[in-house]
Amino acid sequence: MSQSPRPGRKSVYGKRHVHRLEPLEHRWLLAILVVNDPGDAADFNLFDNIIDANPNLPGEQRTLRAVIQNHNDRLRIEPNQVHFALGGGTPTIQVGSSGQGPLPWILGSLSINGNTGGATRVQLDGSLAGAGASGLELRGYNSVIEGLVINRFSQHGIVIGGTPPPGEGGHTIRNCYIGTDVTGTLDLGNGGHGVLIESATPGNTIGGPRSPQNSNVISGNGGDGVHIQALDSSFRPLPPNPPRNAIYGNYIGTDATGTAALGNDGHGVFVGGDQAFSTEGTPGSTIGANLFAAGNIISANRGDGVRIQGYFRTPNHVHGNRIGTDQTGTLDLGNAQNGISLLNSPNNRIGNDEVPPTYAPEPNVISGNGGSGLRIDGVNATGNTLIGNRIGVDLFGATAIPNDGHGVHITGGASATTIGGTTSSRRNIISGNRLSGIRIDRHPTDPDPAGNVILGNHIGTNAAGNAAVGNGSAGIAIVNHPNVLIGGAAAGARNVISGNGADGILLSGPQTRNVSIEGNYIGTGADGAAPLGNAVNGVHINEAAGNFIGTAATGGGNVISANGAHGIHITAPSATQNRIRQNRIGTDAAGTGNLGNGLNGVRISDGASNNAIGGTVSGAGNTIAFNGASASPPGSGHGIVIASGNGNEIRRNSIFSNSGRGIDLGDDSFTLNDVQDDDDGANRLQDYPVVSRVSFAAASKTIEFVLNSTPFSTFTIELFSNTEPDASGFGQGRTFLRDRSVVTNAHGNAIFSETFAATDTFISATATDANGNTSEFSMVDTDGDAAADAWETGGIDFNEDGTIDLHLNSNPNHKDIWIEPDAMSGFAPAQVTLNNVITAFGNAPNNLVQNPDGANGITLHATLDETSIAAQDFINDFAEFDTVKAAHFGTAAQRADSNSANILAAKRLIYRYMVFGRQQSDDSSGMGELPDADRQRDPHGRNDFYVTLGHPDWIAYGVSADIQAGTFMHKAGHVLG
Repeated sequence: MSQSPRPGRKSVYGKRHVHRLEPLEHRWLLAILVVNDPGDAADFNLFDNIIDANPNLPGEQRTLRAVIQNHNDRLRIEPNQVHFALGGGTPTIQVGSSGQGPLPWILGSLSINGNTGGATRVQLDGSLAGAGASGLELRGYNSVIEGLVINRFSQHGIVIGGTPPPGEGGHTIRNCYIGTDVTGTLDLGNGGHGVLIESATPGNTIGGPRSPQNSNVISGNGGDGVHIQALDSSFRPLPPNPPRNAIYGNYIGTDATGTAALGNDGHGVFVGGDQAFSTEGTPGSTIGANLFAAGNIISANRGDGVRIQGYFRTPNHVHGNRIGTDQTGTLDLGNAQNGISLLNSPNNRIGNDEVPPTYAPEPNVISGNGGSGLRIDGVNATGNTLIGNRIGVDLFGATAIPNDGHGVHITGGASATTIGGTTSSRRNIISGNRLSGIRIDRHPTDPDPAGNVILGNHIGTNAAGNAAVGNGSAGIAIVNHPNVLIGGAAAGARNVISGNGADGILLSGPQTRNVSIEGNYIGTGADGAAPLGNAVNGVHINEAAGNFIGTAATGGGNVISANGAHGIHITAPSATQNRIRQNRIGTDAAGTGNLGNGLNGVRISDGASNNAIGGTVSGAGNTIAFNGASASPPGSGHGIVIASGNGNEIRRNSIFSNSGRGIDLGDDSFTLNDVQDDDDGANRLQDYPVVSRVSFAAASKTIEFVLNSTPFSTFTIELFSNTEPDASGFGQGRTFLRDRSVVTNAHGNAIFSETFAATDTFISATATDANGNTSEFSMVDTDGDAAADAWETGGIDFNEDGTIDLHLNSNPNHKDIWIEPDAMSGFAPAQVTLNNVITAFGNAPNNLVQNPDGANGITLHATLDETSIAAQDFINDFAEFDTVKAAHFGTAAQRADSNSANILAAKRLIYRYMVFGRQQSDDSSGMGELPDADRQRDPHGRNDFYVTLGHPDWIAYGVSADIQAGTFMHKAGHVLG
């Protein structure tokens, strides 16, 4: 228990020395009180104007206890100084050895300097001071304590307070070892806190610019290193605008070298009180300083490095410290819990960007801690600012010193936090942490928080933003937390979120909404050109609705590139109404360099619906290119995949040079159209337009399309040009040209024509219904022969496994027709008959054919294959024919191939099948499958036909080669429309 001063203060003029004026002047006006006795005895006679603990010895035996007694009793009307004359080295005073317990409180203003009289420091050993004893208790004002070693007291090393509290404060403690031995390297801790500032006593300074003359070592204590207690509302209030407490230049939790652990059992620094009571009268404190080498080393403590708890009249500032590292900021000496905790505490400033005249501000290095680097918790924790810190890395922002939790964790309803800013001095480097760089979450019952803002940081990279120092999990994870801004369109607001071990950004949970991700580089270096991909997705939205990845504003788009999996992945049925706008997905910041994401540019799966990729407002379109290099099989890395879910609208984007197709519905190979589009797959497997005719003029071309889909419905058609055809045959869409509306008829068909400049090459199209279901891209078919340009030159890879299943070796600028003719035994024509047909097709005039190369004719590919099919009659139109086709379509070699399923599927996309048969049920010469009235071809393949000239009437008439050729051409004409 601390002592009170002796009651009944006496006059300095006692009876014994009433006439001794000269000794009074000699001893007290100088106000330097010299301790020359290392004992602990009290003043023998406090009223005799002499400091003497033992009158039986010659001279005055001045113990520290006796000096403090005399100062308190008579001399505290003026500041006094205590020096020591106890010899060199580190003399020891065994407090309590006299049986009188702890030293008296210090009242008024008293400076104690142990670095005097040849001593390095004077040690106060409290091992005999008894229960409840603290080393020194400062209850006055403006005292200075320096050059002491204070250890082994059952309570605190130093207590600062008032009588009654709060005290007047203004004390300074410097160059003391509190809780260690005289070398500052061994644990001789006090039982409580190293320094306790009671009841918000203001204006105290603990330490100074880091040096042997200023720095305290406050380590090894049983409580906190420094504990600043909030003002209890039962005490008298503080005056208006009280001065702040300042703690800087100290070693708190380490030895005197700042390189070895000597932790306090509690927190390094604690400021505040119980979260439940008001601390509105408490002034803020400054922990660290905006001076070179003036911050604290707060490391190796068993609690948090710094804990700030509750509300304060003025903000707390924490800057320039090493929290969890050695004094160089390069070695791990982590605190056991969080580096910094802000618990229900608003408006604190962590870090500093105020630039002194000649040097940059020192950052906080908050690394190596057992919890998170910084934790902000509680609904009252609003308006906190984090700027210019190194969190999870060394002082230079180059090497990971991981915090075992997150770099920054905002939870419990904390809100309106600003992490970073728009200038480089406000930039945090949040990298190398074992979990996420930043995690913001809340309990579902917490109220909706005001917006948290993350601006201008490097998250997962080094300070230069040119090398990965990844966090172990996501760069940023927002979990069931709304109203967050990540980045911004303003200059300097961009975050670089790259090199992390999971997603760059994760938005998770149904309460995560109104998160806006703007202007960031996600997966690249700070130059927007170097690949520094996150290990999984650039952005992953899981169960979250109503969020924005990019905006249409100038500078509002992100670069989302070089990530290991997808650029953007949206999952779960509740993930709706998310908007993806103006991003570069798979490119560099210029939109031209190849920085593709490993799998898809954008993937929507697991039932996510009603999301939008691009849009119709100016600037909303995304650039999605070069993605899929890591996809397996090759060619499955598409620009956009809608694996499941409906109403996912894809509008006005630039999609090109992805390893797979531009758009894939159903997460399979290309999706073939079907009749009237009555589907229940991804985006309802919306059909795409089909090129039906192409005609050319001098400087333009006109393409007629047919869309077959839901009858009596309105669709938006978007038209694109490309610089090259996609290998799949189904176009991508590099340059958006325009859109238009069409309405289907009762058959579900809409026929429309569009005229393009001759420079608009490799035209593709999509169709979007009124519910936002967008199709895959249409086939790019320059010559209008219903064969994709890429198929004609490169062949067909039906299952998109990287192996060509069928080679066509044809000219995409000259129309082709492919027919596989087979024959029943005894009814095969001579090849010359087919050659005559081939010649006739080849002579068709170009004014009718409209070949892009300007040459006449259509190239007919028709080589007679099998000629020994068992003869039979076609009685039921195509029933028997279909049986024959199932058994004989494709060559014998193709049917026997181990890859026959894909070979024949590819061939069905191109080849019509025909049979020279015996006879039909009557004397008809054959039959062809006719297109419908709107010229819509069979969406499952090509229309087929057969020639039957085996009826006795035909035989009697005489079946010549010309009749065979003419009948072939007649039936082929039916199926060609």
